[in-house]
Amino acid sequence: MTLTVKELLNEYIDIDVYDDYDERIGIAFCGPAQLTSEGEKYFADVFDTEVDVFRDIAILHIEDNVKRLKMLKELFYALAGYCSIPQYEEWFKEA
Repeated sequence: MTLTVKELLNEYIDIDVYDDYDERIGIAFCGPAQLTSEGEKYFADVFDTEVDVFRDIAILHIEDNVKRLKMLKELFYALAGYCSIPQYEEWFKEA
Protein backbone atom coordinates (compact mmCIF):
# COMPACT_ATOMS: atom_id res chain seq x y z
CA MET A 1 0.00 0.00 0.00
CA THR A 2 1.25 3.50 -0.80
CA LEU A 3 0.26 6.54 1.24
CA THR A 4 1.42 10.12 1.38
CA VAL A 5 3.04 11.42 4.56
CA LYS A 6 -0.17 13.39 5.23
CA GLU A 7 -2.25 10.20 4.98
CA LEU A 8 0.27 8.28 7.10
CA LEU A 9 -0.18 10.74 9.96
CA ASN A 10 -3.82 9.61 10.20
CA GLU A 11 -2.97 5.91 10.54
CA TYR A 12 -2.20 3.73 13.54
CA ILE A 13 1.12 2.54 12.16
CA ASP A 14 4.39 2.25 14.05
CA ILE A 15 6.91 4.40 12.23
CA ASP A 16 10.59 3.70 12.77
CA VAL A 17 12.85 6.22 11.08
CA TYR A 18 16.20 4.86 9.93
CA ASP A 19 19.03 6.99 8.67
CA ASP A 20 20.45 5.13 5.69
CA TYR A 21 23.49 7.37 5.61
CA ASP A 22 24.91 6.25 8.92
CA GLU A 23 22.92 3.00 9.20
CA ARG A 24 21.27 3.58 12.55
CA ILE A 25 17.73 3.92 13.78
CA GLY A 26 16.57 7.39 14.53
CA ILE A 27 13.19 7.61 16.22
CA ALA A 28 9.91 5.77 16.49
CA PHE A 29 6.41 7.18 16.30
CA CYS A 30 2.98 5.59 16.52
CA GLY A 31 0.17 7.60 14.89
CA PRO A 32 -2.18 9.18 14.39
CA ALA A 33 -1.16 12.81 14.83
CA GLN A 34 -3.13 16.01 14.60
CA LEU A 35 -1.37 19.12 13.41
CA THR A 36 -2.24 22.69 14.25
CA SER A 37 -2.64 25.23 11.45
CA GLU A 38 0.96 26.32 12.15
CA GLY A 39 2.14 22.72 11.85
CA GLU A 40 0.22 22.30 8.60
CA LYS A 41 1.96 25.37 7.16
CA TYR A 42 5.43 24.51 8.48
CA PHE A 43 5.48 20.92 7.16
CA ALA A 44 3.35 21.49 4.01
CA ASP A 45 6.25 20.82 1.62
CA VAL A 46 6.60 17.18 2.70
CA PHE A 47 2.98 16.05 2.96
CA ASP A 48 2.88 14.75 -0.62
CA THR A 49 5.95 12.52 -0.14
CA GLU A 50 5.01 8.92 -0.94
CA VAL A 51 5.40 6.24 1.67
CA ASP A 52 5.26 2.50 1.06
CA VAL A 53 3.55 0.60 3.88
CA PHE A 54 4.23 -3.11 4.16
CA ARG A 55 3.01 -5.10 7.18
CA ASP A 56 2.73 -1.93 9.27
CA ILE A 57 6.22 -0.79 8.28
CA ALA A 58 6.42 2.56 6.56
CA ILE A 59 9.25 3.18 4.10
CA LEU A 60 10.00 6.67 2.84
CA HIS A 61 11.79 7.04 -0.47
CA ILE A 62 13.71 10.29 -0.79
CA GLU A 63 15.94 10.78 -3.81
CA ASP A 64 18.50 13.56 -3.87
CA ASN A 65 16.36 16.13 -2.12
CA VAL A 66 18.29 17.18 0.96
CA LYS A 67 15.81 19.89 1.95
CA ARG A 68 12.89 17.42 1.87
CA LEU A 69 14.89 14.81 3.79
CA LYS A 70 15.76 17.33 6.52
CA MET A 71 12.14 18.47 6.81
CA LEU A 72 10.86 14.87 7.02
CA LYS A 73 13.38 14.05 9.72
CA GLU A 74 12.35 17.19 11.60
CA LEU A 75 8.68 16.19 11.34
CA PHE A 76 9.15 12.66 12.65
CA TYR A 77 11.64 13.68 15.32
CA ALA A 78 9.16 16.32 16.53
CA LEU A 79 6.32 13.76 16.56
CA ALA A 80 8.47 11.56 18.78
CA GLY A 81 8.99 14.46 21.15
CA TYR A 82 12.52 15.44 20.10
CA CYS A 83 11.76 19.15 19.93
CA SER A 84 11.11 21.88 22.43
CA ILE A 85 7.77 21.97 24.25
CA PRO A 86 6.86 25.32 22.66
CA GLN A 87 7.57 23.90 19.17
CA TYR A 88 5.54 20.76 19.90
CA GLU A 89 2.60 22.82 21.15
CA GLU A 90 2.86 25.08 18.10
CA TRP A 91 2.84 22.19 15.58
CA PHE A 92 0.67 19.47 17.18
CA LYS A 93 -2.55 19.22 19.14
CA GLU A 94 -3.78 16.44 21.40
CA ALA A 95 -5.82 13.72 19.71
